[in-house]
Amino acid sequence: MTRIERLRNAMNWTQPRMAEWLGVTQATVSRLESGQAESGPISKLLDQLEARGPDSAVPLPSVPERRASQPNTDHPRGSEGPCPEAGSPASGPFIPEALAEAVS
Repeated sequence: MTRIERLRNAMNWTQPRMAEWLGVTQATVSRLESGQAESGPISKLLDQLEARGPDSAVPLPSVPERRASQPNTDHPRGSEGPCPEAGSPASGPFIPEALAEAVS
């Protein structure tokens, strides 16, 4: 069992939830769990999480799932194209407060 899988299981998180927390795709988490090398920033996050334990992670807010066939009414252009605010600090990946310093 890889380190990322061990930590994810200790927190009772799914691959998609771990992916959201790390700011990567679920496919990336799957590849990492299959033994492929960790990237520098992900490795730093996992180091800190491993040192502090799963209780240091602030819970992710629950987000209701939306079907792909439903338009994104929150987006100014509907369901097409990237959000103009994408990449702003408020829309970035959720990082536990205790770990934010480690990666900045």
